[in-house]
Amino acid sequence: MSFELFFTSAQKGLKPGSRGFCTVAATEGLPPLLADRLESLSGYRPLIQATEPNADRNPVNQAHYRLNTGGRSWHVLSRVCFAGLDYTNRSNKFAHHVVVEANELASAGPAWVVGQPGMMASSRQGDPQVLPRIKRIPGGDQSPAICHSWAKIAGDAGWAGVLANSQVNDPSRIVYLIVPRGIDMLPLINEAIALLPPNLRWQATFCTYFTDLPGDVQCGWRCVIAGTPVASQVQRAGTALIIDLAQPKALDQSGGLIDTARTGISTLAAGSATIGFADEPARTFSRHQPARAAAAIPADDALYEIEDPALESLASVTRSRRPRFNDAPQPARRSTSPLFWAAAILWPILAILVWWFVTHPTPGGDGSVASTPQPATPLNEDRTANLIDQINELKKKTESQDIEMQRDGADLTATQGKLQWYDESWKQQYNATIIAEAKVAELDAP
Repeated sequence: MSFELFFTSAQKGLKPGSRGFCTVAATEGLPPLLADRLESLSGYRPLIQATEPNADRNPVNQAHYRLNTGGRSWHVLSRVCFAGLDYTNRSNKFAHHVVVEANELASAGPAWVVGQPGMMASSRQGDPQVLPRIKRIPGGDQSPAICHSWAKIAGDAGWAGVLANSQVNDPSRIVYLIVPRGIDMLPLINEAIALLPPNLRWQATFCTYFTDLPGDVQCGWRCVIAGTPVASQVQRAGTALIIDLAQPKALDQSGGLIDTARTGISTLAAGSATIGFADEPARTFSRHQPARAAAAIPADDALYEIEDPALESLASVTRSRRPRFNDAPQPARRSTSPLFWAAAILWPILAILVWWFVTHPTPGGDGSVASTPQPATPLNEDRTANLIDQINELKKKTESQDIEMQRDGADLTATQGKLQWYDESWKQQYNATIIAEAKVAELDAP
């Protein structure tokens, strides 16, 4: 089921505390972020002011937009029109937006759906209301036919084929249709969309009265009223395609969809049409069977980007891309081993122990210190040799730790400083060991 939103000027809106131009009715469960985007599509600029005669002949903007929000791409059908004076006697407008789900996209195309009786509202009465989600989108199909409305307005039905070709050949290119006042453009848009293959029809976006749009809304075919400031700006558009129906020119092109628009004879296979779905494999429907089908959505579902320097004041469609970062994992740097620091702390202690055993005589059996040196015992030699072995082992570990720290990319300057300090400490310990050995030798002397 689809979502709906109604927007106009009222004394009391649907949201608590809202009034003036606000939402007066919306479908239950409509995502708040999507509701905000729909409200932003409700802009309207009347050509005839409310106090002037024939104000009711102001143009109606009937549209099919594509927009991205909440991580999804949405199809939005809209109708925005002049609505007289509001409760403050100021100019009013009325907007009705319908968000169409993927399984509700009729193969006939969006313009055909907008034109169905009862599909789009022109006004609404009553108090603000949360609507049940029961609105159904009409389903149906249509075949390419002679574009009589184009032949009447432009003098050549082939111009409809030019518009349709732009969707097939360069869908990112904006097309401005300059139209005289009083022309209902929806039948012309529908004839052009009918020329397209069914799987491309819902990719065609349009609005029948363009003045301005949010920059991130996709709208490819934009109708502007001749003689307006917007039309003057459009005439200077750099990369956009312009089809002037107010001053139509002869069309010297032929072939493809241009010939189809003139003759009604399609180059597509008759009898069936393949409809591409965004979420499931393609399916085939009969031309004579109403079908609800989703248009094939390109893999890159980002919005299109065009350059249009002459229309800086107009909204343009932009492609949004996420920045890309280097996600390559970086090698982890290992911290210095605890054994390294333990060895650094133990070296001074071992040096002190060597000095202590060398300089202090062994106590006597009664606890008194012997007055004469005791002869050396094998135990003293073993202890000294053991200390020397420990010092050599620590030196080897220090050298190994040096290699490891260099491999890991540590600060070599700091490392060398530490090693130099350790080397000095080791020299002192080694000298102490030499002294110990001399003492041992002295003790061994007869």
